[in-house]
Amino acid sequence: MVFIFSIAMVLILHIKLPMWLLLCALFIALLRFISYEIGFIKYHTYASLHTYANKATGALLCMAPILYCLVGLSITGIILCVVAFVSSIEEIAIIATSKELNRDCKSLVVNMGKNKHVKK
Repeated sequence: MVFIFSIAMVLILHIKLPMWLLLCALFIALLRFISYEIGFIKYHTYASLHTYANKATGALLCMAPILYCLVGLSITGIILCVVAFVSSIEEIAIIATSKELNRDCKSLVVNMGKNKHVKK
């Protein structure tokens, strides 16, 4: 979270970002907050999962300066927003539907597949 906050501050101070990108980032931050709150209420701890989508989001954030140079701000912003949105929604769905916290859950599909094989 410190990394994301520091990157956001550098971007806001040094690059004029379009309003749509700022609103998208704010919306995704709200989704992340909702995910953490659901996890805290359900598991009594903050639940941040190590899903493939979250890892892809992190990798793309690290690659953002390269993407910015290659394809420009708009395309980089769209890519980051779409992947971050999908990973946020996936994390909310996993946390909301899982009976126990598994931080190493790989994806919603893998999580659903494991739940089918649980003996009752």
